[in-house]
Amino acid sequence: LGINNKIINTLGVKVNNTDKSLNSLLIKSNFYTQETSKNLSGQVSTYRSFLEVKVSIIENNKILKEQNFIETFSYDNKESKFLLSEYQKDLKQIMENNIIRKIRYFLN
Repeated sequence: LGINNKIINTLGVKVNNTDKSLNSLLIKSNFYTQETSKNLSGQVSTYRSFLEVKVSIIENNKILKEQNFIETFSYDNKESKFLLSEYQKDLKQIMENNIIRKIRYFLN
């Protein structure tokens, strides 16, 4: 499940394409991981993951309220690719939950 769908599901936002008087909620997100350092043999030793979410509340094609939410986390490489992959999945979930908490506060 992508972060945008997770945000919508967690916040309980309902899609209504018929009532034009309602505000629109626009969500743009980006998640990526970059290598931040390597050891002497050229192997990656540390990573940094980024989650960026931009939320806009729109009424009549005008932005009423807009906010960027960013979570970053730096971490060491793991002994195996499997452990690294599992760690990154867990980390992404934590970052998503932190962003959702911030968005909930922003919308209220």
